[in-house]
Amino acid sequence: MVLIATLLIGCITDEVGGVYLITKDADTLHAVADQKTDIMFNAGGEWTAKALDNWLVVSPETGNGGRNIITVRSTKQNCTKQLRKAQVIITSDGKSKTIEVVQRDDYAFFDTNEYVLNADGGEINMPFTTNVEKGKLYIAYYKLNWCFIADAEDKTRTEEWSGSVKHITVMPNETTEARSTKFTLGIYDEKKNFMALDSTWIRQEGISTP
Repeated sequence: MVLIATLLIGCITDEVGGVYLITKDADTLHAVADQKTDIMFNAGGEWTAKALDNWLVVSPETGNGGRNIITVRSTKQNCTKQLRKAQVIITSDGKSKTIEVVQRDDYAFFDTNEYVLNADGGEINMPFTTNVEKGKLYIAYYKLNWCFIADAEDKTRTEEWSGSVKHITVMPNETTEARSTKFTLGIYDEKKNFMALDSTWIRQEGISTP
């Protein structure tokens, strides 16, 4: 009984005139933008919260005492090729608590952001660099009758791509209208949502009129 009473008094003392963090470790965010995690805390009075780096925002930024939840959201993709960290600071009655938020370093970059072909079409290789482990990097694209990937599975829009180069065939354009399509490298999160890491375009000119 004495031990339990001591622990409860310790928590209440921390909340009065300050901030008590219920969330001790924030979830690690994926490397893409618009990833979110919640932080729960008790405040002894009115409070403010802010992120100490420009790739992270906090909502709401102010509130009243009691139990509160703020949402921390990444505003930018992590293109540094390194794990990065930012601090969120919550202040109430002149006392502050800080919690660290980590953004992962998953990356995949195409060497070229655009391929332009004339109406005759041709073959394209798409080099890229990545640190995503084998078997977890995918390419998303639209199945078209004029542009297709070698060895692509039939009727598949998103497939595993674990190599460093993929062979693309672009058929001749027999119309005067230019056309284009996008290829996107990405990964899936825990809820099977596709997260884009980088994109490149194929643009093909139409035939010239006499």
